Amino acid sequence: MEKNMFLKKALAVLLALCVVFGANACALAAFAGDEEVDYLLMGDSIAEGYGVSNPDEASYGAIVANTNGYNYHNIARSARTSGKLLEQITEKEDVRELIADAEIISLSIGGNDYFTDRDIVAMAAGLVFGVELPKYKQLTVQMAENFAKIIETIKELNPDVLILVQTVYCSWYGILGNAYMHGTNSVNKVIYDYLEENPGAFEIVDVASAMNGHKEYIAIDTVHPNGEGNVVIARLVLAKLNELGLSENTEPVIIAEGIGYDYYIQEYGEFAGRIFGFIVRLATGHNVFV
Repeated sequence: MEKNMFLKKALAVLLALCVVFGANACALAAFAGDEEVDYLLMGDSIAEGYGVSNPDEASYGAIVANTNGYNYHNIARSARTSGKLLEQITEKEDVRELIADAEIISLSIGGNDYFTDRDIVAMAAGLVFGVELPKYKQLTVQMAENFAKIIETIKELNPDVLILVQTVYCSWYGILGNAYMHGTNSVNKVIYDYLEENPGAFEIVDVASAMNGHKEYIAIDTVHPNGEGNVVIARLVLAKLNELGLSENTEPVIIAEGIGYDYYIQEYGEFAGRIFGFIVRLATGHNVFV
């Protein structure tokens, strides 16, 4: 009888903690169990690990999982926009099951809403002359709507999951960098505005502050994090988990160095790839001799 009463009181305390502190307290309770923590990566090519040729070992998601012994799933994909991600989590049952089972989700999304749009050249040209085309504002409004639905859908599927939303960094410089920064600032404003209106909905991992201005963290393609950049992001995620009391580890465990991935040579062949890569790096302010 006394044991049953103690158990009821313990469960009541745990429930109260979940109500007061939200998902973080519930995640902490899950971490205390014997089962592996399910860690899910969602979103775009940055989350996918596109800047290294061995993402299963050297992407930041894999590094975090290896460091903390998590059960790791990565369903992020290159060029994914917020609209495509919303489709994925509302229409694909296997994805919805992964979300429902996860204790932690790392989410990187929003940049492709601007940079893969068919009018990106016109928008960038407008910004060069100090003019923001109406399309920019349209994209921002749509991205904000999609982002809100993404967070709400994840929470509907798994109210207790801890969501780590990454800010989007700018890896270009000069005139084109101004257009790139405009887009990343728009994405990050959407993220911060949503959290201000919905306190506790997720935790922000400020990748932008750590990556902006650091060419040494960027892959040959001038966009994605290289091996060192993935370690930087992994360290940020681990620091956030440690801050929340969900991990004792703050220094990444590296089981394999990130191997450089040259997108242009892979896509266009040795000769054309080197020429095209040279032009892109020259235009975006990166080292052209690699």
